Amino acid sequence: MNLAELDLEKAANALMVLILGLAAAFGWNRAKRGPARPEEIVEVSAALVSDRSAREIIDALDRNTEALERNSETAEDMRDEIRDVTRSMSSLAVELARKR
Repeated sequence: MNLAELDLEKAANALMVLILGLAAAFGWNRAKRGPARPEEIVEVSAALVSDRSAREIIDALDRNTEALERNSETAEDMRDEIRDVTRSMSSLAVELARKR
């Protein structure tokens, strides 16, 4: 057999068919056993996320929570101030009505 006469495109196609056939066979056998358990999926997902990335996400969520708490406190303070201004304006309107 002369290697110079070997068609590389046909060899690559044959290799691709072999690889896809093996992948299909393994997938078929896996499917017969039933769907993957959620624990397996979570384990794989957790393996894909590095410890550093997870810590960065947790820190970002903590900072976001703190900012939301500060925002809630500011909104409560604003609501109280608006209530006080409204009461003052009401009492001022009553005084102006009396003087007329």
